[in-house]
Amino acid sequence: HATQLYEYQNKLELKKIILPTPRQTQPLGSSALLLLSKLHSHCNGKIENGLATLVHISPSKDGTTKLLLRLNDGWEVETVLIPFWADGGHKKKIRNNESSTPTTIGRTTVCVSSQVGCRQGCTFCATGKMGKLRSLTTDEILAQLFFAKKIVRLSKIGGDLQSEDTRLPLLPLPEITNIVFMGMGEPADNAASVRGAIRIMSKNELFQLSATRITVSTVAP
Repeated sequence: HATQLYEYQNKLELKKIILPTPRQTQPLGSSALLLLSKLHSHCNGKIENGLATLVHISPSKDGTTKLLLRLNDGWEVETVLIPFWADGGHKKKIRNNESSTPTTIGRTTVCVSSQVGCRQGCTFCATGKMGKLRSLTTDEILAQLFFAKKIVRLSKIGGDLQSEDTRLPLLPLPEITNIVFMGMGEPADNAASVRGAIRIMSKNELFQLSATRITVSTVAP
């Protein structure tokens, strides 16, 4: 983990490598993640179908969308997009294509996983029954946000999102503003990778999320 965190340290230099000079005030997107992924041999130098593959999408009527990502070694983790609208009437109009109001009136929270399985064994949690299989790397945590942002973007242009085994239309989703580490795994049991991911999520040059909108839920390692 120490080596991995060191590789992410100099983000300004990283930005100079990725973006030409006139664009260096703009936020980084997939280009940054692709370069970051090349630092790690386990993802074959790419995010999609390398670091992780989107194998299933499960959207509900209220817009909540569950993703199943398959990692490079075959293990799978879940990521969930949870939208909140300004009010129920606005959401209904969006669903019925009756609203011209931007979907920025509202927010989407992304629930990310930090491990495959979990060793805490909480009786109310299905993941606890798996036991801890392994911890996620920083870039595997960030890949979940990468796919979540892609889904939000595609949902707004009215297109379907293709995964490995399903093709389903999505309700247009508000922008992602919040992250909760409440998916699979115990974040405190993978503290180095989680800290690395949070640093990158909250950097203005990178994902541009507010640090105050990132929540880590833990029962302690």
